[in-house]
Amino acid sequence: NNAYGITGIAGGNDIWANKGVSLHSLGLTSNTQPNFSSVYLTDVSNAIVNSAISNSIVIPYAYGLHFQNHSWRIDPIWQQQWYLDSNIVLLTEAIRFVNRLKVTFIASRGNEHNNTKTIPVTLHDDWILSTGGTSYDGEYMLNGVNCPSGMGSSYGSGIDIAAPANPSIIVSCANSPTNAPSFSNYQGFCCTSAAAPHVSGVVALLMSYMNDSTDNYKNLSPEDCEEIIQHSATDVGASGYDSLTGFGRLNAGAAMHLVEKPFHTLYHFGTNTLTPYNITKSVFSNSDTIRLTERYKNENNIWISKGKHVVKTFEINATVNHGSVNNVDSIMYYWARPSSSYVFPLFNSTTKLLQPREKVIITNLSPTSATLKGYVYKVMDSTGTNLIGWMPCDTSFLAINTSTNPAYTLMEYSILSKNVTLGLKAKDKKEKSINLYPNPTMHKQTIEIFSSEESTCKIDLFDIMGRLITTVYSGKIYNGKNEIFNEVSKLPNSMYFYYIKINDVVYIKKFIKV
Repeated sequence: NNAYGITGIAGGNDIWANKGVSLHSLGLTSNTQPNFSSVYLTDVSNAIVNSAISNSIVIPYAYGLHFQNHSWRIDPIWQQQWYLDSNIVLLTEAIRFVNRLKVTFIASRGNEHNNTKTIPVTLHDDWILSTGGTSYDGEYMLNGVNCPSGMGSSYGSGIDIAAPANPSIIVSCANSPTNAPSFSNYQGFCCTSAAAPHVSGVVALLMSYMNDSTDNYKNLSPEDCEEIIQHSATDVGASGYDSLTGFGRLNAGAAMHLVEKPFHTLYHFGTNTLTPYNITKSVFSNSDTIRLTERYKNENNIWISKGKHVVKTFEINATVNHGSVNNVDSIMYYWARPSSSYVFPLFNSTTKLLQPREKVIITNLSPTSATLKGYVYKVMDSTGTNLIGWMPCDTSFLAINTSTNPAYTLMEYSILSKNVTLGLKAKDKKEKSINLYPNPTMHKQTIEIFSSEESTCKIDLFDIMGRLITTVYSGKIYNGKNEIFNEVSKLPNSMYFYYIKINDVVYIKKFIKV
């Protein structure tokens, strides 16, 4: 509260014995390296893998990270000039490895303001939370329109979310800060390299609130983080999902409200001993010649090469009875968790291509049960007579599901529910939902108020000394989303407060003018 900078999205305060989030920076370049082309992807892959491994193993920089922020990319020209396909394969396998460790991988989409695929952000949508950029007005950061020329955000290729990326509203510590409190200690931070850390901060905030250190099975998976952030995003641009901003603009407050206890509960279910279930297997196809898009190492540590193989395909179906959800809860959202599962998708019936990556299909979900589907492959040599191995595992792997360890399950999914017995309280909190953006700001601000009924509303603006500057709005708000705009460009740089009174309830929103 010194009107300079921010403490970070995830918060924390050592004085209160709340350390918040621990940050670890893994630098892969040095002053002796002229440009990014001199970075070895083997080093990048090692950093991704080793930093995700628990620090109980004695290896360098084994931090046991819960999530990783990747504000870097290789554009196609660099990739063609400097990197071998084997380097890209190694990087892909490293990202898959940490996904299996339940590490959430956040990456910036890039700033070329086009839909060109880049590495690592477009390698695989299920593994990566792809982050684009918004400008000072909260909309898609379009090159040369609502941002300086050359700063447009890239888009498409499975983009998930957008977050602040314009340097006019984002500042970070300067390289050589002075001791005196001054805005000269800070400098602008721009583009999707700035947007991705905003998403990482919200992931950290969610994990600090949701994770249970005594029961890792309940902890947030990469899919949980992605789905919560997507479902809570503020829709901008075209209605619904769009290729510019994905599911919308990042909304930390709405994300936390979506998982707020005791109004909401996140459940994990699957084919394990924690929940009643049954599994059946059947032969989908006795013999097909398919082409693997990449090599794969199965559960018996056997490498199955990229290219053509003859396979026998098994369809695995499961029914899981999650009846406990129906007792007090109403299901809001649900999604599969391939990072915790083993089955594969079905190969493409036309091209015969198979991407050997975990995929669970939820074929049906009711208040009491879910039906799931996936595929297992028996891989033969080109003659179809000699066994090479199984993908991802032998069908006898089904027997492992008698284990008491829920980590070894074929198919997993999540359910986010709301407690119907507390529904009125939850609704009341939602009625009072107020968003303020952008913050910090240089220009116009939007005060966004969600209401379920017509109400009286007055908004006063005060400075840090508590002096009334102006009444921004006095009138009515209506059912649904209400937007009130305020131009602050002429205000001196400082901290300010909106005093918002809706009927007889008062809310205070703080912002910084830069």
